[in-house]
Amino acid sequence: MKCSIFLLSMLLILPTTSVAQKKTSVTEEVKKIFHQNLNAYVEQVKILHQKTKETKDWKTLQQSVKLSRNAYKKVNLFIDYFDAEANKFYLNGAPLPKLENKVPEVNVLQPEGLQVLDELVYAKDSATFSELQNLTSKLLTQSKKIAAYQKILPIEHRHVFEALRKEMVRIFTMYLTNFDTPGSANGIEESAISLQSCFQIISVYQNLIKDIDHTLWSNIETLFKQSIDYLGQQMQYENFDHLYFYKNYLQPLDQYLYKAHIALGIETIYEFSNLPQSVNYHATQLFHKSYLNPLYYAQINEQDYAPEKKELGKLLFFDPRLSLNQNMSCATCHQPQKAFTDGKKVSSINALNQPTIINRNTPTVINSVLADRYFYDLRAEKLAQQIEHVVVNDAEFHTNFIKIANRLRNIKAYEVLFTNAYPNLEINKHSIITSISHYLTSLIGFNSPFDQFMRNEIDDIPKQVKTGFNLFMGKAACATCHFPTNFSGLVPPFYQESESEVLGLTKAPDIAELDTDLGRYINGLIKEKADHFKWSFKTPTVRNVALTAPYMHNGAFETLEEVINFYNHGGGAGLGIAVPNQTLPADSLHLTKAEIAALQQFMEALTDTTGLTNAPKVLPGGLKVSFIVD
Repeated sequence: MKCSIFLLSMLLILPTTSVAQKKTSVTEEVKKIFHQNLNAYVEQVKILHQKTKETKDWKTLQQSVKLSRNAYKKVNLFIDYFDAEANKFYLNGAPLPKLENKVPEVNVLQPEGLQVLDELVYAKDSATFSELQNLTSKLLTQSKKIAAYQKILPIEHRHVFEALRKEMVRIFTMYLTNFDTPGSANGIEESAISLQSCFQIISVYQNLIKDIDHTLWSNIETLFKQSIDYLGQQMQYENFDHLYFYKNYLQPLDQYLYKAHIALGIETIYEFSNLPQSVNYHATQLFHKSYLNPLYYAQINEQDYAPEKKELGKLLFFDPRLSLNQNMSCATCHQPQKAFTDGKKVSSINALNQPTIINRNTPTVINSVLADRYFYDLRAEKLAQQIEHVVVNDAEFHTNFIKIANRLRNIKAYEVLFTNAYPNLEINKHSIITSISHYLTSLIGFNSPFDQFMRNEIDDIPKQVKTGFNLFMGKAACATCHFPTNFSGLVPPFYQESESEVLGLTKAPDIAELDTDLGRYINGLIKEKADHFKWSFKTPTVRNVALTAPYMHNGAFETLEEVINFYNHGGGAGLGIAVPNQTLPADSLHLTKAEIAALQQFMEALTDTTGLTNAPKVLPGGLKVSFIVD
């Protein structure tokens, strides 16, 4: 009897042990592949560095840079996943100056890495051979260091699937737009190499996935092979169909990778960490409102979120009693019937009962929470700071939270609302700011006709909209700054950094004179007072741009056509203005009138204010909202 029980228990244990062993061997194989590819990448950089010493033939150097970049694309999914900062600063960051982090002084780091080399070897005249030798020497040193560090890191199943899914986003939002390849425009080939590397990694899981769902593996295998084949057939970059490729290959691939992750019983980030995440790992639609997590950006823990706080915040947003003279609210400038803008070139308000001009255009607050920095000059590093700035600014509310709290406590209805939302907290700065933040997190508009089409909820959209999107992602290079999914400067695939750009913006479309606003350079943050931030402004979302004219931080352009024409000519530098630190390429985009019209139609198809613009009619205490808004 004892023997039978022992044998039965062993039979029950064996399958579990076998599966565990299989999973362990899988991660070891993934590591082996990654480390081999790392070694191959470092060797290729060694060859590149040697070539810069041996030859002055540009074609030879271009080919060597290309081979180094191709080798890099086989390892980037893990390098960027485990150490995105080192990757950005030393291996493959944008060819722009950067500020060193976590130091007390302004320390500007000159650009280095593969993107810089890609740009220089194709520009030729802008680089010297000694400069290339210096850059490749630095790249080799950093590549060795980073490779050594990456090799000691453990790789778990969760890491593999998260890294693979982020690479799908990179391919769509960065590689295929040539963000990564500013000189060679080799994004299609590099994307194919990246997909081949991803397929090599997921193939290690082939038997485990087949054991659970044979069809699931078949779908994954088929899509990887088809997507790689499709890219291999694309010869003309300007004709590449970004929309078709995403909808038919990358999006379903991402969905199947997620299904495999869950089917294998592998933990997700939510079992590992209670911290808010910028990206919702369970979301498999890049163009869905649930993909980005507004609570992350507002720094609100999910367990602290409450609808009562959001509704209270909505009332506060429309209440003029938050300002000193009770004559303006948030909605005075952010009017819901104008997509939460005011329709003016720059804000003109009646603070302190006297006309006041705020010399910047009022941006929409729809989707504005989806950022890690706020205001055009990025001076607010938290949403709470942005709200506080409006309250204390002499040109706006000109008050403080003690006065506001005392005023609200005298309104019985507010006392009840605050007690319901914050049972253990009085009316104070924290509860006021948190409530308004809750409301702003609800102003997410991702249900435009374009979004619905990308999610397969509607069958079709006009051909011109599709053409416009492909131009946006391709020839017009809009997406190299306005990244999907919010089409703003929020950088994929982590969506944790908001970028600013120097466009050389003029005072008006027909005046070739640089606007005098220095932007980020004068944002009050001493650590950002660096020359390359002169005239630098946050890259805003183009969602709802059809409703938010006039455009740019100074409201200089009345129409979208004027904006596109400005970019088409290469910004201020392209118009002949001296802008030494312009980040926008000064070359003409050579867009035709038809292409400009298509771009405009695409951006107009990003319009969505559904359910967002309804304002309360009466505020606590009986004050009518129409008094403020109209």
